[in-house]
Amino acid sequence: MIQVPGYQVEDLIYESSRTKVFRGFRISDKLPVVFKTLLHHHPSTEEIVRLEREYKLIEDLNHPEIKRVIGRETHAGRPIIIMERFDGTSLDNILKNPGDEPLELKEAVRFAIRITEVLGKIHEQHVIHKDLVPSNIMVNRDNGDVCIIDFGIATRFSRQDLGVINPNRLEGTLPYISPEQTG
Repeated sequence: MIQVPGYQVEDLIYESSRTKVFRGFRISDKLPVVFKTLLHHHPSTEEIVRLEREYKLIEDLNHPEIKRVIGRETHAGRPIIIMERFDGTSLDNILKNPGDEPLELKEAVRFAIRITEVLGKIHEQHVIHKDLVPSNIMVNRDNGDVCIIDFGIATRFSRQDLGVINPNRLEGTLPYISPEQTG
């Protein structure tokens, strides 16, 4: 578990091969937050730079469906990004575990439209997510809200950057890879 001054860390909600994400809240006003930190206790310089780049990129994005960063801290030598928490579940979780409420066609179309609107706003700010997979799309089935998360490999682009990319350097999840990466 991590410790962050001024915050209560409640539990681990996600762990990848590089990062851990915890749920908690800011003590002063009970604002729900998530904490994203690196998995390894002694992260490489590249891992630290990537997390710092993600922090800066999210900080610069200005859209309600992108939860804003609140700050960054350090715990035991590992950087931590603190972000507003989204109340919902990942699209991946809904698709894999439909339970009593499978995703109906009308609801799926509604979410698809919202996802493309949010992605359009991200692209308007010259950012390519590069890992838009169901686990990085959060939805709230009660109110229809959508949130895109995990900008760990996202990048800024300009018209000059749109050249052919070496296929050995592709980033993201191949079945979901964006046309911007494949050329």
